[in-house]
Amino acid sequence: YLLSVMLIRRVWSARCIGNTSVLPFMLQRQNLKETLGSGETGEGLSFSAEEYPYYQMLSENQQSVYRQIYANAQNLTEKFAPEKTVSASDVKTAFEAVIGDHPEMFWLETGYSSKYLTNGQCVEIDLKYNSTADDLESAKQRFDAAAQNLITGAASLDSNYEKEKYVHDALASAVTYDLTADMNQSAYSALVNGKSVCAGYARAYQYLLQQLGIPCYYCTGYSGGDHAWNIVKLEDGYYNVDVTWDDAAAIRYDYFNKTDADFASTATLLPHFYKLHHPS
Repeated sequence: YLLSVMLIRRVWSARCIGNTSVLPFMLQRQNLKETLGSGETGEGLSFSAEEYPYYQMLSENQQSVYRQIYANAQNLTEKFAPEKTVSASDVKTAFEAVIGDHPEMFWLETGYSSKYLTNGQCVEIDLKYNSTADDLESAKQRFDAAAQNLITGAASLDSNYEKEKYVHDALASAVTYDLTADMNQSAYSALVNGKSVCAGYARAYQYLLQQLGIPCYYCTGYSGGDHAWNIVKLEDGYYNVDVTWDDAAAIRYDYFNKTDADFASTATLLPHFYKLHHPS
């Protein structure tokens, strides 16, 4: 039998809204394989550990799904069958890794649909795209121009610390916190539209520092509610940075380059993020 489930992801976690359909097992499995195919398999793609650490945390089969999701999203493919035998849980983990590693893929929604068998095997993945996908090349040009506008002044600075601080200030100045902002889970909302929530701030900061060659990761945790911020790798270690909370009437540094101990009283980092960004 085949079940279908919609997984909705906003900044942090999943809500499952399910509806099931009972169909003959072998017939449905055969039909899906014949009609869907694997789309883009992502074969040959590689992702460095320092730039894309979530990929490194995955099992071999999860990495295969990650590559597929990435490649199909680049091609705006909506539906495809997993290349490897994977569970619905594997797909969830791989999808979250993709959106955690790739803020530049602003057109990919942070929710997807999947179909799976009663034994848990996923047989179909359905990706969702926002309105920028309607004219993606133009949207990419606007995104790149907005990003370059914010980092141009940072490129000539001497240290990664100076560059990081410059981008922190520039982003806080350019973005307004707005719960009603369109596409507010994406870096696009912050960089191009200038309005976002914590997810948009964090993904924009991640992308901008990546462009400057500074390792910067998107992470989530809890602070009276679900929240997103960044962890930045500098020469002397890893630091927490929360541009959202530093975006006040006057830019502040209360949440800039803080240790986990500094953050402990205000936010709780999810365990797998701690493992990821503090490998020692």
